[in-house]
Amino acid sequence: MNEYSEKIQYAVESIYLLNDLGQVFSKGAPYMKERLDNLAKKNNLTVTKEMEEIGNLLVTIEEKAAKELSGEKEEILFYFREGKESLKSFGNLLLLSDEIVMSGHWKTTTTLYKYLKGLSMQEYTNAFYAVLRSYAGGTNRDEDDDGDYTYVDVLDAIDQMQEVSDNEKLRLQQLYLHYEEHLEKVQPILKKAETVIKGFEKQLEAYGKKTISFLKKTVGEEPFLLYLLRNVQHQQVLPAITKPSQVQVYYLHCTVMGAKLEGKTIETAVGTASVGVMFGAGVSLEELMASRDLMEEEKAQTILKLLADKSKFTILSMTGKEPAYGAQLAAKLGLSTATISHHTSALMDEGLLTIDKVDTKIYYRANQEMLRNLLTYLEQTLL
Repeated sequence: MNEYSEKIQYAVESIYLLNDLGQVFSKGAPYMKERLDNLAKKNNLTVTKEMEEIGNLLVTIEEKAAKELSGEKEEILFYFREGKESLKSFGNLLLLSDEIVMSGHWKTTTTLYKYLKGLSMQEYTNAFYAVLRSYAGGTNRDEDDDGDYTYVDVLDAIDQMQEVSDNEKLRLQQLYLHYEEHLEKVQPILKKAETVIKGFEKQLEAYGKKTISFLKKTVGEEPFLLYLLRNVQHQQVLPAITKPSQVQVYYLHCTVMGAKLEGKTIETAVGTASVGVMFGAGVSLEELMASRDLMEEEKAQTILKLLADKSKFTILSMTGKEPAYGAQLAAKLGLSTATISHHTSALMDEGLLTIDKVDTKIYYRANQEMLRNLLTYLEQTLL
């Protein structure tokens, strides 16, 4: 039986809210409603009454947060304004948000803060580098070097980031070198965002319970990850996953749909999934994911940006004719398995990779159908 939870993960939700406020303060106008309207239009969704109710609740949360945190506007713009696609926000990197979202263990901003403060410089460097490498290209490290990273590795990865100005690179270097000072500045802002969300806890989790009810009815007893692979991604060759998946409902990122298989063998692997609250309000998993598979300009641009990353391109080229597992990819690219995980997750999010079972290992395989869709779109559009 899959393990579902509607309990708010306050650390992650607070980061989502602050990224949202970064957009509000930079645009000088509300952002949540615009984002939800664009989402419905892009995916041809019929807005149900409950979807509208959830949308209105999220807009209310945004409005209250903008008012309560107006005194921290400059700090939020510095840390949480969305930069270029390869950069996300300084706050995301500082707080190791990719690691935090994937772990799902940080229920409050205080536990997250204590965890980050408790890391040694070496541990933080390794984690920061792994998150940074999910946005940047390759490094010049030896292929068989899979040990600890140094500050030189981090500064080198920053220097190699594409579409990032020299000024942003300098600020990012300072962010890393003085991360403890920056954590002290960000923690009070995170705490205020958490307080705002807590004021809506009962309302949010009530919708979360409805989402879980919908998912249980839709998925049944099947491991959630297998359901996604078979019915949403239409994968033909499926790994023999037997363990139940851990499914977490998210609110501020209301249409997130992500899944990951963690473990060295099929027997020990556990599927974890992130599901937005909108999926309990009349949004069909199959219809939404099918619309995401359609090759449109925005999706094509997103995929091309991924392919511009040397490491991600190499992963696809390596797995085009035969599958490869994480350690093989790590050895070939000279990266840690944690960094490979970031790259494969990004590729899977866009449907460019699928997973297979070969013997007892978890293998990745390039999704040839999606690549053909991209080539067809480019040919029809550009030629």
